Amino acid sequence: SNWKLPLVVYFHGGGFCAGSAAWSCYHEFLGKLAAKAGCLIVSINYRLAPENPLPAAYEDGVKCLMWLKQEALKGSSEWWSKQCNLCSVFLAGDSAGANIAYNVTTRLNSKNLYPLTLKGTILIQPFFGGEARTNSEKNMVQSPRSALSLPASDTYWRLALPCGTNRDHLWCNPLGKGSAKMEEMKLLPTLVCISEMDILRDRNLEFCAALGKAGKKVEHVLYKGVGHAFQVLSKSRLSQSRTNEMIARVKAFVNR
Repeated sequence: SNWKLPLVVYFHGGGFCAGSAAWSCYHEFLGKLAAKAGCLIVSINYRLAPENPLPAAYEDGVKCLMWLKQEALKGSSEWWSKQCNLCSVFLAGDSAGANIAYNVTTRLNSKNLYPLTLKGTILIQPFFGGEARTNSEKNMVQSPRSALSLPASDTYWRLALPCGTNRDHLWCNPLGKGSAKMEEMKLLPTLVCISEMDILRDRNLEFCAALGKAGKKVEHVLYKGVGHAFQVLSKSRLSQSRTNEMIARVKAFVNR
């Protein structure tokens, strides 16, 4: 194109324990997103648990932003740096990657990112948890092929969180007693994409409600009839249709 593109920094999912920017499902989804939404995407590899428990992934996310800042300051000759609008940067991810995008955002308040300007976060089925079960966690019937079951979720958190903590740790449960008050946090405008058949549905809706109550700019979309990570793992006609709807919503968000 003849104009500079919004820059999306994207973190893949995988329960903090699996996944890669090189996975074909992510390459295909993000290629489609970049083309249809008109943005440039930096897809991030980060250290994985259990060898590297949290906050390793968050630290890697912050390092990525600082690297982008240095590339911009030195006038990088890389093709991508000439194509992107550094005044329109978004942090995004799905599942555990959405958790990373959110927690990286909270860590950047004290950082000078000039010449980068962060404009928003895009959280797709954000992977949060808690000791108390939500209705969708207790009652949502999952197929054997589901990308995320409740036992799998518990296992991911057990492997990813620091030793001696539980699922009410602030990195897992942003609404828990030990978490910072959202009213006091500097958060970016946020788009949350939620799946109707996802065990995380109710937790995601509670998160959006808390953001709104705290006076933060938040919008959310509920995609009906699809489950966790449908946009990268399902080839059904319904999933493809919902993926196109999601991409259209992301396009509107980043080009606003």
